[in-house]
Amino acid sequence: MWFKSFFKYVGLVGLALSLSAPVYAAEPMRICMKLGQESFLLWYAKEKGWDQELGLNYELDVVEDTDEELLSKGAQDHKLWDVTATDLLSTVLFSKKMPLTAFALFNSKSRGTEIFVRKDSEILKTQGWNSAYPNVYGSPESLKANTFLVKENTPTFLILMCWSQVFGLDFKDIKYKSVEPHEAIEAMNEDSADGLLLLSPNTYAAELRGYVHAANAEDLNIFMPTLFVAHTEYAKQHAKELGKLIMVYEKYVANFVKHQRDIFAAYHQFLNEHSELEFTEEFCSRDLLRQRIFNLKEQFDFFTPTKDTCRVNEIRKDVLGVLNSIAAELKFSEQFADSNYQPVFTDAYIKEARDIERSLQSPKADK
Repeated sequence: MWFKSFFKYVGLVGLALSLSAPVYAAEPMRICMKLGQESFLLWYAKEKGWDQELGLNYELDVVEDTDEELLSKGAQDHKLWDVTATDLLSTVLFSKKMPLTAFALFNSKSRGTEIFVRKDSEILKTQGWNSAYPNVYGSPESLKANTFLVKENTPTFLILMCWSQVFGLDFKDIKYKSVEPHEAIEAMNEDSADGLLLLSPNTYAAELRGYVHAANAEDLNIFMPTLFVAHTEYAKQHAKELGKLIMVYEKYVANFVKHQRDIFAAYHQFLNEHSELEFTEEFCSRDLLRQRIFNLKEQFDFFTPTKDTCRVNEIRKDVLGVLNSIAAELKFSEQFADSNYQPVFTDAYIKEARDIERSLQSPKADK
C-alpha cells in the first residue's frame, strides 16, 4: 500500500486535491517527434486533454526528419528536445555520441518497414521461394540482378541484408545505393534503381507511384521496435514527468480498441495537416493497425531485467551482431564494439507509470 494506515485518510485527501488541480513542472517537456504515429499519439492526447488530466506539461514539435536526423540534432543541441522516439538501431548508434535513456517502447514497425519494387519486377514472379518465409517475394537470381535504394546502417539497411539471407545469398551479392529516405522516391522515379526500402508513413509515397510490396520486416520474422528516448540527464531529473508521459501513452493504448473510428479519422486529419501529401482514409487506418503498440504489462516484459539483462538489451546485442557481420563482409571501415553502444535501458519510468496508475485507482478501490 502507498500509505501507512495512520496516514491513509490524509493521503487520500491530498491525492484528491492533486487530481482536481494537477501540479505541472515549471518548464514544459520538449518533445520532438517525426511525422507518423509517434507524433500523432501525443497530438491526439493533447486534443483529448489527457496531458492535463495527468498534470503533464509538454510542447510537441512535429518534424519530417528521419530518426538519424532527430538524434543528430539532439546531439548538437540538447535544448532542441528532451524526449523523442527513435528506432532501436539509431538509438544504439547515437548512444556513442551522447548519453541516452530508452525508457519505454513506442511501437513496432515490423509491418511498416517495407521493400518495394517496380510492378514488372522479376522479383514478384516468385513468392515463398524459401518455405520458411511464405509471404516473401524474390529468388536468388532476381535479387542479384537488381539494385536497391537504402541508407547504410539504418533499420531498412538491415532488412535488405536479412532479405538476402532468405535466399542463401551473401551480403556482398546485393547491389545497393546509399541514399537518404527522402531522396529514394525521386531516385527511383529516375530509373536509377529497381527497388527501395521505406518506413511508414513514407511508404504511402511509394504506393502512390505504383511501386509494389515485396516483403516487410514481419515477413522476415524481424522485430523493429521504436523506443521512447530521453537525454539521460533529463531522465534522471524528471522521473515523475516521464512516468506521466508513459501514462498518456497508456491511455491511448486503452482507447485505441474502444474508439478506433475516431482515432482513424483524427490520424487522417493530422497527417494531411502536417504533410504535403494527401493521405487517404484507407491508408491511415491501415497504417495505425499495422503498428503494434504496447500496454504497461508488455512494457515490463521488455524492460524488466532477468538474469542481469532485459529483452530490449538482448535485441540491441543481436542488432550489433548483424551489423558487425555486414561490416566485416562488405569491408566497412567501422566496427561496432558492444561497449561503445550502450544506451540506458531501464524499467524505472515504467514503474513510475504503474505507481501513477495505482494512485489513480486507489480512491475507487477504497470506497
